[in-house]
Amino acid sequence: MNQRIILSFLLLLFFISPEILAQGRRMAAADDAFNTFQYNIAVTRYKKAYSRTKSRPEKDRISFKMAECYRLMNNTKRAEVTYRRMINSDFARKNPVAYLNYADMLKTNEKYELAAQYYALYVENMPDDPRGINGVESCTKAKEWIDNPTKYSVDNIKKINSKNDDFAATYSDKFYNALIFTCPPI
Repeated sequence: MNQRIILSFLLLLFFISPEILAQGRRMAAADDAFNTFQYNIAVTRYKKAYSRTKSRPEKDRISFKMAECYRLMNNTKRAEVTYRRMINSDFARKNPVAYLNYADMLKTNEKYELAAQYYALYVENMPDDPRGINGVESCTKAKEWIDNPTKYSVDNIKKINSKNDDFAATYSDKFYNALIFTCPPI
């Protein structure tokens, strides 16, 4: 009788182990890509790991990592959706930075009122971190600026602006009438 139980247990272990090991390898490969700043590769690997994971806490952890990849790639719309998927879970309550990053994505996507709510939630969980309070203030100011625009406008001049991140603004003449920007080499 004991030999049958032991044999059954060993057979069960034999069939389950490859799947567990494969999942561990997938996560390790995704984490390696993330840690080496290869976010596009990491998010693809996290998606595979997510689809094969049944554990809710592990799914939440993977969702957070995927959201981080999207945030770091500046894909704010996908980051927002991915953070939203796991924001009401235990993971977010245990890791309040998820509230902060979700609020940042909402603010970037011009959803200021909702962003202010999540900044406030972050402040409740992390009262000593000024990023939450600053986030609430920035949402309030953004709404004020939209309601009361200035006489200045910023225009995209396609002849001089590139598709890359232009920076290092400087005046182009001695009368301070025009600005030019530097573009990083491609």
